[in-house]
Amino acid sequence: MNLYYSSGTGNSIAIVRELQKHLKDAVPLPIARHLGDDEVRDDSEVIGFIAPTYYMDIPDIVRDFTKKLSMKKNAFVFAVIH
Repeated sequence: MNLYYSSGTGNSIAIVRELQKHLKDAVPLPIARHLGDDEVRDDSEVIGFIAPTYYMDIPDIVRDFTKKLSMKKNAFVFAVIH
């Protein structure tokens, strides 16, 4: 399970760390690491997104990342937007 996160103030990474306590196979991956990538491929069965809310919307970095992410058609995808 991969947990992609965007964290400016540290709140999202705190949520990721809490999720890791309960989801032992969770791998935290910062979205910022993929800024220069044209495409990101993820073959995980479960993919999570953790990000803050900015003006009742998700940050541009998260939106841009999801557009270039290729994943399995049957992947379970969830988000924690705070």
